[in-house]
Amino acid sequence: MLRVLLVRHGESEANTKHLLGRCVTSPLTARGDEQAVRLGKFLVTRGIVFDAVFSSTAIRTIDTARKSCQEISNASNKLQPIQCFDEILEINRGDWDAKEILKCFTPEVKLEQRSNPLTWKAPGVESESMSDVELRMVNFLSQHVCPLYNPAKLKTIGIFSHGMAIRALLRIITQANPSSFHFGLNNTAICELHYYQSNNNNESPSFVWEVISLNDTTHLTSFETR
Repeated sequence: MLRVLLVRHGESEANTKHLLGRCVTSPLTARGDEQAVRLGKFLVTRGIVFDAVFSSTAIRTIDTARKSCQEISNASNKLQPIQCFDEILEINRGDWDAKEILKCFTPEVKLEQRSNPLTWKAPGVESESMSDVELRMVNFLSQHVCPLYNPAKLKTIGIFSHGMAIRALLRIITQANPSSFHFGLNNTAICELHYYQSNNNNESPSFVWEVISLNDTTHLTSFETR
């Protein structure tokens, strides 16, 4: 079985400024640094040692992965290399990248987006729809994560990504109604998935993705309320 932990990055400067899009050079804030460390310490208490670690190429996800994995390494003396991929970056907002959310998402824009939740795009040639993000996230799993499956061994995979990208992946895995699929995803929140071969009588193997938890922020409980 594969145990996959989808982790959103820690708080970044782009978050505090309420900016849209990828903002790939935006660093973690001091709070984001602390969130990443707390995440790592929490994973240690759960006995988590990653067999593979993936991150988007954004600075904030790389640093979140690095800081949390260092805590695991301190406890286990095992440090997995962080493999970085553009395929798990945040949604591309095209011409709106790094623009303030409130200045772009007017009431009229929000209405149009709600009417077409999978196909709506921000202006710009490189802008992506949610359907675009779903496709590249699923392709990433198929190419880089699913091949790690071993029926005789539990493997734990860490994927450090972004809020919209993680939601897109979860939406298509669950086949939820895109108009009603909404949930909070805090900084350094964990969403746990299991991937395994189902028990059936078919000759060809059938594999299943199961959602175990969403937006787990146990490690931030005392920190976020102080």
